[in-house]
Amino acid sequence: MPQNNRRAGALRERVNIQGWTEEPDGYGGTKQVFGTIATVAAHFHPNRGGEAVMASRLAGAQPFVVTLRSSTQTRAITPAHKLQDARNTARMFDIKAIADPDGRGAWLELLVTETVT
Repeated sequence: MPQNNRRAGALRERVNIQGWTEEPDGYGGTKQVFGTIATVAAHFHPNRGGEAVMASRLAGAQPFVVTLRSSTQTRAITPAHKLQDARNTARMFDIKAIADPDGRGAWLELLVTETVT
């Protein structure tokens, strides 16, 4: 998303940040499960450009740049997490890279590819 479009009104999508969490196992302990950690507003922008992107498209994997407002929840995101479209939970995205586009820490941009199931 271009810098002049980085504002709350441009974040029209909702994504679930998914990762490993602990839940009771029913025997007095806990177990690790993969589930939703937080739901946040986002902006999806299809990525265009270089040969790697073109090759991904030929393989059927459209890369996106997802813009999120920086918060304690979003700053904890790593490539081990996944994103899920909150409005269409069948759409899952693998996180490939995370960047602070302006160096001020107000926004995060995630390079993601949609998981084909």
